[in-house]
Amino acid sequence: MSKINQTATHKRYLERYCPLIIDFVESIRNTDYNKVPQPFLPLFGQGYEKAETRIAFVGIETRGWGNMTDFVNAVDEHPEEALLDEFTEFDKLEFCDWGNNFGNTFWDFNFKFLAQYYSLENWKQLKWGDNEEILRSFAWGNTNSIEGFSVTAEKKGVKHENWLAVKQASKRFDKGKYILETLQPHIMVVMSWHTPEDWLCDGIDDFLKDEIDDYFWYYFIANSETHVLWTAHPTWLSKNVDFDEHINTMVNFAKSKLKAI
Repeated sequence: MSKINQTATHKRYLERYCPLIIDFVESIRNTDYNKVPQPFLPLFGQGYEKAETRIAFVGIETRGWGNMTDFVNAVDEHPEEALLDEFTEFDKLEFCDWGNNFGNTFWDFNFKFLAQYYSLENWKQLKWGDNEEILRSFAWGNTNSIEGFSVTAEKKGVKHENWLAVKQASKRFDKGKYILETLQPHIMVVMSWHTPEDWLCDGIDDFLKDEIDDYFWYYFIANSETHVLWTAHPTWLSKNVDFDEHINTMVNFAKSKLKAI
């Protein structure tokens, strides 16, 4: 059994995603999914629910997330445990090693955003794993639960038609409203500029939108009271804008919105 201490957020998460993963597995039964990465679903730290500010970072996709055969077997055996086991892995804080020496990756962005938000003098304190309270306080998601074909599947010799069948089946997961409903973040930072707006707004009737600048749009989702900051992926940002200043602008903007509530 999973060692995760379940919170109300975990329970909402299981209620939403358990039926989806069961349906997903059934839909790919007749597909040769061996060597295709398993779907990545949102994860959050043990301190997320009680954090004064619940922050969710949403990227584009992972790079080699798990193994589909193992995932299918785990879902067949116990779907809830298949989901909760991912939280056990996330809680090891291995993402602290996923940045680079230049400080311009998705994870470096997240660390810099958190450091600025919590007024840390050196953002590398988080990169080094020094502040576990903050490192366990946020959530991580992606707009795509299954990675692009060229990311890992192609390199492993997977046939495109098999990857495509899995990709099509995975679209049931790829809805921003599921993150909003289950995780109820105060701030959600989306770093996937070319993802259609429907990813966020499909099924959501009450939201406001403001285009702050060319690569920073703001949405307020009334149902979950979430301030969404939508920007480009950090890899692109680091080459085209003042990376650190862009992050500071977003943090200060988010703080101003939260204070206005």
